[in-house]
Amino acid sequence: MEVPVYLVVHMDVAWEGWGPADSTKGCGNPPADAEKLEADLRKAIPFMLEQANGKFNLVPHSSTYCRDLTYREPFLSLYRTVVGNGGEIGVHTHEELVGTAPLVQARGHMEAIILQKRDELVNAGIQPTVFRMGMWAFDNCIPSILEKAGIEIDLTAAPGLERWYWHAHWQNAPNSAYYLCSQDYAHSDCSHPKSKVLEIPLGSDGLGDNTSKNFLYIDAAPLAEIQRVWDAIIKRAESAREPQFVYALCNLFCMGRDDLMERLASFLQYAQSHGGVVVTPSEAKRTFDMLRSCEL
Repeated sequence: MEVPVYLVVHMDVAWEGWGPADSTKGCGNPPADAEKLEADLRKAIPFMLEQANGKFNLVPHSSTYCRDLTYREPFLSLYRTVVGNGGEIGVHTHEELVGTAPLVQARGHMEAIILQKRDELVNAGIQPTVFRMGMWAFDNCIPSILEKAGIEIDLTAAPGLERWYWHAHWQNAPNSAYYLCSQDYAHSDCSHPKSKVLEIPLGSDGLGDNTSKNFLYIDAAPLAEIQRVWDAIIKRAESAREPQFVYALCNLFCMGRDDLMERLASFLQYAQSHGGVVVTPSEAKRTFDMLRSCEL
C-alpha cells in the first residue's frame, strides 16, 4: 500500500533579484516593482487553481528593506481571492541586518512585527494561518510569539541546514512535521514540553544542505534534482511506513518566467502522480494531529 506524502506548496511574495543585504554585493537590492508583483500574483491564482485546486500557501513579504508594500491594496484583495479559491495566507518576515546579528534574536522587535502584520491581515478580513522566517532564520522566542498571535504552523525549517550568519540552526531537524520544543527549537527529540506550533519542514533528501540540490526549492534547483528529492521523500515514507509532511518552496517571481512556471507545473504533476497529496497548511496540521491521535 502506498504511503502518502502530504505536500504544502509555499510561495513567498518576492521579486526577482531580491535578497538579504549582502556586503559582497554592495548591500544593494533591486527595488520592488508593485505592478510586476501584482501581475505575477494575478497569474499565480489561476495557475495554482489549475495545478493544485487552489491549495497553496502565500506569504506577503515584509523586511527591513521593504516593510509594508505587500500589505496594501491591491494585494490585500488578491489575498482574499487566494483564500476564496482554497489557499491560505501567512506572515513572512526578513529581519537581516548588515554586519550584525539578525533581528530574529530580538524578542521585542519580532513580537511587534509579527503581531503588526497579523493585525494588518486580520483587519483586511484575512486570517493568517502560517509563519515563515526569511533565510530559514529562527530563535527560541518565536514559538511563544506565534502562540500569542494565534498562529500554530511554521514553515521555516530546512533539515540539515546550518547558517550561523542567518541564525539558522536546523542540523538536527526531522525530515517530516513535528511540534517544536518549547525550550530550544534546535531540539528534535527531548523531554521538554512541546509548543503548540507544528513545524512543517522544507522537503529534503537528507543528503546535504545545498539549497540548489538537496531541497524542494523550485526556483533554485533543476527539475531533475527536485524530482530526485521527491523520490527520496517517497522512499522515506515507504521505509518508515509513515506518511511524511513537507513543503516545497518557490517565489512569486516564478510566475513571471516561463521556465520556472513550467518547472513548478512539472514538479506538481510529478509529485501528485508519485504518492503526493497537495494540502494547505491547515489541512496538513489536521491530518497530522488525526494520525497522531490514532497512534496514542
